[in-house]
Amino acid sequence: MNTTELFVNYMEKTHEIKVNINEVIFEGLTMFQAEIDENIFPVKVLKGLPDPLLFLTTVYMDQKEQEWIFCIVTEIDIADKWLHAVCIKDGELIDENVPLVLRSVDGGI
Repeated sequence: MNTTELFVNYMEKTHEIKVNINEVIFEGLTMFQAEIDENIFPVKVLKGLPDPLLFLTTVYMDQKEQEWIFCIVTEIDIADKWLHAVCIKDGELIDENVPLVLRSVDGGI
């Protein structure tokens, strides 16, 4: 499963939002832990993770004009080794422990 599939499955399964993939913005950003807003990414989650981190971010604006930011944290040199994921809605952390493997809506992985 890639980051896009994880995001789409998470949004549909957890928030019952069908994502139009053509309206999704992707971004990768490297940050040191000291630069990270603890209200968005809790300090307790960062403990034990490498420093700096690579954030694989997906941004989506739903039909209600709510902004969803889905962020998977990886090591700088190993982008396919996911360490943690969070979900933010309209600037507020709503899920600090997104499962890194989700069953798709149709039951597959």
